[in-house]
Amino acid sequence: MPRSKRKADTLRVAPVIRSFFEIVHASERSYAVIADCAGVSRETIIRWQNVSSPNLSTFTAACNALGFDVILQPTQASSGADNTGS
Repeated sequence: MPRSKRKADTLRVAPVIRSFFEIVHASERSYAVIADCAGVSRETIIRWQNVSSPNLSTFTAACNALGFDVILQPTQASSGADNTGS
């Protein structure tokens, strides 16, 4: 089944989700292959483009299937602050 022809830069989603789809499109992998590796359905990934935001565990699994990890990183504005939470 061909993937959506919608370009990643036209999606109305959070920037991290847009980046995910840019990576997917650059990888030439099908949504079905990524979904299978991540343990989710192809339809789940398609819904992230149009309908719903992914939950953290499924998004992390899909990123891992592409060879990426989801990490927290201090923002530029808070780089001088104590971000350890203690």
